[in-house]
Amino acid sequence: MLIIAERINSSRKNIANAIASADAEFIQNEAMAQTKAGADYIDVNAGSFVGVESEKLKWVIEVVQDAIDTPLCIDSPDPKVIRSMFPLVKKTPMINSITLEHERFEKILRSWLNIRPK
Repeated sequence: MLIIAERINSSRKNIANAIASADAEFIQNEAMAQTKAGADYIDVNAGSFVGVESEKLKWVIEVVQDAIDTPLCIDSPDPKVIRSMFPLVKKTPMINSITLEHERFEKILRSWLNIRPK
């Protein structure tokens, strides 16, 4: 069984506020608490920042990885955002929000096959 911690999600008001104000300590404390609680993956999501989601998610990933070694779960409804995060992650990530919509599924998996760590 794998445990995916999903508290670093910008749909949560306190997380959105921390991302908006670049409060790295708040985000890192959340990541460390979830890791300490036994999470196998830390889900990261900045989807509520429409138009700047990629920029915000990049910041979240960098901040979280500075605090923990737990692998990440990249969570976005946008395949382009997911694809752009692959080079940033230190460990092989899990992908959240992939659907079986053929076009979206193909874009994400094709991207991963081209970029995944060897």
